[in-house]
Amino acid sequence: MYRIWLLVDPRRALIGLTAWLGFLALLLHFIMLSTDRFNWIEGPRASRVKAAEIVPAPAPAALLGVTIG
Repeated sequence: MYRIWLLVDPRRALIGLTAWLGFLALLLHFIMLSTDRFNWIEGPRASRVKAAEIVPAPAPAALLGVTIG
């Protein structure tokens, strides 16, 4: 295992690892902020209208057998 460090400079490897993990952490946090469940800054967005809350449109008069006029 020690031979790997003879080929790779440990300082550059640790700096690269730190940069990669920092980028990955920021990426994951921004992905989490874009969801409703895990957005800890703005909270969840307004919920969508449920199907039970939708009022159906009234039926046209022609379907009810009512003549107008």
